[in-house]
Formats: sequence, C-alpha cells, structure tokens
Amino acid sequence: MLHSERIIRLKRLGVFEKLPDTALRSVAEKCKWRDYTAGELILSRHDSSTDVSFLLAGKARAIGYSCEGKAVIFVDLKPDTMFGEIAAIDRKQRSASIEALEPCTIAPQSGFSGASGASL
Repeated sequence: MLHSERIIRLKRLGVFEKLPDTALRSVAEKCKWRDYTAGELILSRHDSSTDVSFLLAGKARAIGYSCEGKAVIFVDLKPDTMFGEIAAIDRKQRSASIEALEPCTIAPQSGFSGASGASL
C-alpha cells in the first residue's frame, strides 16, 4: 500500500479526521502495517503490549473464553475503528483477544506512553 493511501485510510478514523496531513504522515510512518487472514489472532488476551491499533479494512472481534472454553464475544469491530487504547493507558495486560473475522488491515502504533503524555 502506498504511503498516500495509508494517510487517506488513517484520516477516515474519527480520532484523526481533523489532524493535518503532516501529522498524519508521522502517524503513518510510526505504524507497523499488517494484513491478517480470516480466523487469525491479531492480539492475544494477557498480552503485555501497549500498542494502540487501527482497524482500517475488514472486520475483527474482541473475544474471551470461559473456563469451559465457551466464547464470550465483547464486540465486533468494523473498519475505521481503534482498539487497544485501554492497555495503552492503564499499562495492564490485555483483557480480550482480537481475532480477524475476515481479511483485515491493521495499523498498530507502539510507543504510546499512556496518561503521562503520548505521541499518537
């Protein structure tokens, strides 16, 4: 995907819609762009990362599993949404897994410093 296409995709997210293109370029460069196939695990529950991720294409699901192995669905994520911000703020392990329901393009950004002042 071209750099200009990445900026256009990021601008569709509400959190970035009023951000100047120069700032969007910086965000796009800091993201680790990745494609996932349907059924692939994007993020694992109890992971200790603090990345904030942007779902730019496809659908994904925030899910957990009971002790008996039954799926507990928290929310289905649609394109142009952000996830992972809670762990980035509270610095605790992830509370749910994120699984791709269909092919997805994700742009996670690491280095978020939480409530102490972030570089998103």
